[in-house]
Amino acid sequence: MQQVNEMEEPIRNTTGKIVTFAPSVPMSTYLVSFTINDFKFKEILVDVSGKAIPLRVYGADTQKGGFDYALETGRTLLKYYIIYFGVDYPLPKL
Repeated sequence: MQQVNEMEEPIRNTTGKIVTFAPSVPMSTYLVSFTINDFKFKEILVDVSGKAIPLRVYGADTQKGGFDYALETGRTLLKYYIIYFGVDYPLPKL
Protein backbone atom coordinates (compact mmCIF):
# COMPACT_ATOMS: atom_id res chain seq x y z
CA MET A 1 0.00 0.00 0.00
CA GLN A 2 1.41 3.38 -0.94
CA GLN A 3 1.93 5.76 1.95
CA VAL A 4 0.29 9.18 2.03
CA ASN A 5 2.39 11.80 0.23
CA GLU A 6 5.50 9.72 -0.35
CA MET A 7 7.79 12.23 -2.09
CA GLU A 8 10.43 10.00 -3.67
CA GLU A 9 11.45 6.39 -4.15
CA PRO A 10 12.82 4.77 -0.98
CA ILE A 11 16.60 4.63 -0.70
CA ARG A 12 17.61 1.05 0.05
CA ASN A 13 20.85 -0.05 1.66
CA THR A 14 22.10 -3.04 3.66
CA THR A 15 20.54 -1.86 6.93
CA GLY A 16 17.08 -0.81 5.70
CA LYS A 17 15.55 1.97 3.65
CA ILE A 18 14.92 5.69 3.94
CA VAL A 19 11.57 7.11 2.80
CA THR A 20 10.94 10.85 2.49
CA PHE A 21 7.41 12.20 2.98
CA ALA A 22 5.83 15.56 2.27
CA PRO A 23 4.79 17.56 5.33
CA SER A 24 1.37 16.47 6.58
CA VAL A 25 -1.48 18.42 8.08
CA PRO A 26 -1.69 18.45 11.90
CA MET A 27 -3.58 15.40 13.15
CA SER A 28 -4.06 13.32 16.27
CA THR A 29 -1.24 10.86 16.84
CA TYR A 30 -3.53 8.27 18.41
CA LEU A 31 -5.44 7.57 15.17
CA VAL A 32 -3.41 4.50 14.22
CA SER A 33 -4.32 0.99 13.14
CA PHE A 34 -2.18 -2.06 12.40
CA THR A 35 -3.57 -5.18 10.79
CA ILE A 36 -2.40 -8.31 9.02
CA ASN A 37 -5.12 -9.60 6.74
CA ASP A 38 -6.31 -10.65 3.32
CA PHE A 39 -8.93 -7.90 3.11
CA LYS A 40 -10.56 -6.87 -0.15
CA PHE A 41 -11.39 -3.26 -0.94
CA LYS A 42 -13.67 -1.18 -3.10
CA GLU A 43 -12.92 2.41 -4.08
CA ILE A 44 -14.91 5.36 -5.37
CA LEU A 45 -13.88 8.92 -6.21
CA VAL A 46 -15.69 11.64 -4.29
CA ASP A 47 -15.91 15.02 -6.07
CA VAL A 48 -15.05 17.62 -3.45
CA SER A 49 -14.70 21.26 -4.51
CA GLY A 50 -13.64 20.25 -8.02
CA LYS A 51 -11.09 17.61 -7.02
CA ALA A 52 -11.55 13.85 -6.85
CA ILE A 53 -10.75 12.29 -3.45
CA PRO A 54 -10.30 8.49 -3.46
CA LEU A 55 -12.42 6.81 -0.76
CA ARG A 56 -11.80 3.13 0.02
CA VAL A 57 -13.56 0.57 2.19
CA TYR A 58 -11.74 -2.59 3.31
CA GLY A 59 -13.23 -5.83 4.62
CA ALA A 60 -13.26 -9.61 4.50
CA ASP A 61 -14.88 -11.45 1.58
CA THR A 62 -17.90 -12.13 3.78
CA GLN A 63 -18.42 -8.36 4.26
CA LYS A 64 -18.30 -7.31 0.59
CA GLY A 65 -22.08 -6.94 0.51
CA GLY A 66 -21.81 -3.90 2.80
CA PHE A 67 -19.10 -2.07 0.85
CA ASP A 68 -21.54 -0.01 -1.26
CA TYR A 69 -23.46 1.17 1.81
CA ALA A 70 -20.22 2.14 3.58
CA LEU A 71 -18.95 4.01 0.52
CA GLU A 72 -22.19 5.95 0.02
CA THR A 73 -22.32 6.80 3.73
CA GLY A 74 -18.69 7.95 3.60
CA ARG A 75 -19.36 10.08 0.51
CA THR A 76 -22.40 11.71 2.14
CA LEU A 77 -20.61 12.39 5.44
CA LEU A 78 -17.48 13.77 3.78
CA LYS A 79 -19.51 16.28 1.78
CA TYR A 80 -21.68 17.16 4.80
CA TYR A 81 -18.71 17.90 7.07
CA ILE A 82 -16.95 19.98 4.42
CA ILE A 83 -20.04 22.20 4.22
CA TYR A 84 -20.68 22.14 7.99
CA PHE A 85 -17.12 23.15 8.98
CA GLY A 86 -16.44 25.27 5.88
CA VAL A 87 -13.06 23.58 5.35
CA ASP A 88 -12.00 21.50 2.34
CA TYR A 89 -10.70 17.99 2.98
CA PRO A 90 -6.90 18.53 3.23
CA LEU A 91 -5.53 15.06 2.42
CA PRO A 92 -5.09 13.42 -1.01
CA LYS A 93 -7.11 10.31 -0.07
CA LEU A 94 -9.48 8.96 2.58
